[in-house]
Amino acid sequence: MLQTIIRHLCSFGRFKQALEVSEFMSEEMRYGISVGDMAVRLDLILKVHGVEQAEKYFDSLPDTMRTFQVYGALLNCYAHHKCLEKEEATVQIMRESRLLSNAVSLM
Repeated sequence: MLQTIIRHLCSFGRFKQALEVSEFMSEEMRYGISVGDMAVRLDLILKVHGVEQAEKYFDSLPDTMRTFQVYGALLNCYAHHKCLEKEEATVQIMRESRLLSNAVSLM
C-alpha cells in the first residue's frame, strides 16, 4: 500500500512527500523493507537532497543489502549528475563483489 502511495506521489513530482513516506516505512516497518524499497529511497534522496546525501544513505546500508538493484540506483545517481569517476569505481566494486559478470557491462 505505501509503495503505491510513493509511486503516485512520484508521478506527480512530489518527491519530498514520497521520501517522507519512505522514511516512515523504514521507521515503522523495519523488517518489511525490501532492497527494492531501499533502491527507491536512494533515488528519492538524490532528487530531494542530492548526490552527497544519497551516498551517505548508501554507505549506511549493511553490506548484505547492497544488491545489484541498490547499486543500480547508486549508478543512476552518478549518471544523472555526470559523476563518471564515481560511476566507474562503483562498477569496479560491483565486479569485485561478483554482482557483475564479465559478460555484463554497464559502461
